[in-house]
Amino acid sequence: MPRAPAWLPAEGKDEWKRVLPSLIRRRILTDTDMGVVESYCLAAGTVRRSQMTIAREGDWSAPIEVVRSLVWLLSLEDGQDGKAPEARGD
Repeated sequence: MPRAPAWLPAEGKDEWKRVLPSLIRRRILTDTDMGVVESYCLAAGTVRRSQMTIAREGDWSAPIEVVRSLVWLLSLEDGQDGKAPEARGD
């Protein structure tokens, strides 16, 4: 079985070890598929790590002041002259 890439985080390597034996046994894995398998394992590992962080630290949402600031900054880019949505009548 090919070794997991060294750059994969631990959670991605765990997924590699879980799925690769089945793919090899079923003879559906080719050399050209390896990039897709690497990307899948990275994504699955990232989701797993993110969910563990959320479970440990709680979910986060931006304070309304941050959201308003982002809306204002984006309005500068879309030609709205930086006016708040309320001032534009949006």
